[in-house]
Amino acid sequence: MAIKYYKKAINIELEYDEFDTSPSLEMTYSVLGEIYFEKDNLTNTLINLNKASEIGNNSTLFTLSNLIKVYIKKEHYTSALIYIH
Repeated sequence: MAIKYYKKAINIELEYDEFDTSPSLEMTYSVLGEIYFEKDNLTNTLINLNKASEIGNNSTLFTLSNLIKVYIKKEHYTSALIYIH
């Protein structure tokens, strides 16, 4: 149910943010990625976290830590290291 509402929130935010750069949009994608992670859907987790990362130019600790967590779970340690600054 939460996935449905976060997707709806993303659509609303995209409708009103012509540049798709809002910190709120970044956080919404990141939280949606976290929900997918909790459901063990790593493909959709990465899709949403990467969108969040692109919007925020890799700026939000929440998004970066979630990306690291996914890559560690997938045992892609080299990819995880990319996000450790």
